[in-house]
Amino acid sequence: MEIIEFKTAADWTVQEWDSCLVSVSNIYSVFLAMGIVNEYERNVTNSFSSGRLTIVKVLEKLHDYADDSTKLRIHKVNMASPGDFSFKGSCEIIKETRKFISEFFGLFGKTTKMTDAEIGINNATAIRIEAEAVKLMAEAKKNEAEATKLLAEADEIKIQNEGRKSIIIGDKLKMMINVIKSLDDNPCFRERYNQDNGEYNREKKILSERLFEGLNGLLTLEMNGRLIDIYKNIGLKDE
Repeated sequence: MEIIEFKTAADWTVQEWDSCLVSVSNIYSVFLAMGIVNEYERNVTNSFSSGRLTIVKVLEKLHDYADDSTKLRIHKVNMASPGDFSFKGSCEIIKETRKFISEFFGLFGKTTKMTDAEIGINNATAIRIEAEAVKLMAEAKKNEAEATKLLAEADEIKIQNEGRKSIIIGDKLKMMINVIKSLDDNPCFRERYNQDNGEYNREKKILSERLFEGLNGLLTLEMNGRLIDIYKNIGLKDE
């Protein structure tokens, strides 16, 4: 068994913790289902029989196919600021999960954190400008024109911030594209089918959606300040 650890910040709600569990479980389950099918096919001699077991079929009834020793478990929880929590599971599956999360947050986490930082700075600027405007209006009526100008400037900053949020949305679209590409590049998945057939595309759609849901859940937690530098501080160690 190996451990995957996340660093935390701020207070967590029960809903946020539940979202985190679902997100990590979604990602881990996809790689576990792949591992189960690959192990099954290595140990059967009847190719027709082996073709009947699909990754999606295993994923839908994972508890029926997975050995207890391979199932994802909570290892430690210390919800604080800073704090940490960790999960334990099958050695190879934890490694696949860690690699997948690390790579994607390495690409997208930096961009969203930079965007968040810019929004935070600009929001602070807007608040300061608004305060100056209110002060001017209170001091003298003759300053109303200048105050109005400052209020308009503050409104413009807010509009620009909304535009920056669209960057994050764009990142999520790119993230989905890269999730799909990662499956095409994953030998555990790619080698199971002729990539042009319908079964391959159907499984790829279902698995990529599950992986994206997991990544998106973790990304939301990071953006809300609950996870600290997730793409740098995901830890992996022997138990």
